[in-house]
Amino acid sequence: MIRALLRLVLALVLAACAENAPTAEPSATDTAVSPSASASGDISPSEPASPAPTADPSMTIVYVNEAQGWSIGMPDGWEALHETDSGAILGGDEGFVEILLAPATGLTPEQREAQRVADISSSWGVDEIDSEVVSLPAGEAVRLMFEMGTASHPRAWYIFYVFEEGDTQYVMSVRDSKDNDELRAMAEALADSFAILD
Repeated sequence: MIRALLRLVLALVLAACAENAPTAEPSATDTAVSPSASASGDISPSEPASPAPTADPSMTIVYVNEAQGWSIGMPDGWEALHETDSGAILGGDEGFVEILLAPATGLTPEQREAQRVADISSSWGVDEIDSEVVSLPAGEAVRLMFEMGTASHPRAWYIFYVFEEGDTQYVMSVRDSKDNDELRAMAEALADSFAILD
């Protein structure tokens, strides 16, 4: 049920930016690369040319989605839980992250921030949204943090990072039942490890 609520939230965010924009062609060449496996040669021959190494020691695995042009670090024990033509859900016992792709808006980061805050506030009845434009290794991103729930779903905290590169928008989201330092640290480490491939 929580995943269904998260998908609804992400669908609404992406719907706001996807009007009249072309979609990318699907492809299926995704790999998860462990740094230790890479050194021993136990990886698939389709290893990408430039996955971003992660500087955070808790991010021990690099998941690479060559077809969609991105990679992200993951903690030990995480794996791809669900993959689609427009993103992936990655996770393990300690949580999960969802990456979704949509057509770029063409807006500046500040304009995207204002648009997202307005969309979330009006569409989902969220009163308080902490938002800012942040500089990350993958470029400038809009970070949004808010709490949301319904009568049938427990309240949860959401942290979104919205990147744009070329004609693609990348939306990274994490959520938890509590707003805490661990959730924020995980979201920050994931966002720092996210890379848009050459």
